[in-house]
Amino acid sequence: MRKTAVTFAALSLASGAWAQGVPKPRTDAPLIQAYKIILVGDSTMAPGSGWASAFCASHVKSSIACLNLGRGGRSTRSYRAEGSWAIALDEAKVRGYKATYVLIQFAHNDQSEKSERWTDRTTEFPANLKRYVEEVRGRGPSRCW
Repeated sequence: MRKTAVTFAALSLASGAWAQGVPKPRTDAPLIQAYKIILVGDSTMAPGSGWASAFCASHVKSSIACLNLGRGGRSTRSYRAEGSWAIALDEAKVRGYKATYVLIQFAHNDQSEKSERWTDRTTEFPANLKRYVEEVRGRGPSRCW
């Protein structure tokens, strides 16, 4: 018991002496805010099948949040209908980032008339993309491509 008390006292003294030599954090340093990239699209972007995961892992600095929300087999219509677009919009409105960039990529599932996901290429597809961009811009300081 006495050996434990002596060891505790020695550690307490040592940690107190060490703490006195540690500089205090600067409070006048500017805060660095990170950027955020949100990737939205079909299988050409989706984790496991598309380019976006490799893009985030290999081409984006670790100080940038890179979120891949691509979903295989989705069109501009089905991505919204199943709620994936609502998730992306919620992510786009998260505060604390210097800027948020939303990259959107759809096409091949929109043109496939063999599935229930297809959209009319001359009317519905461009209207869906335009609506996506308008909704991102309406959420605040986001940029959409």
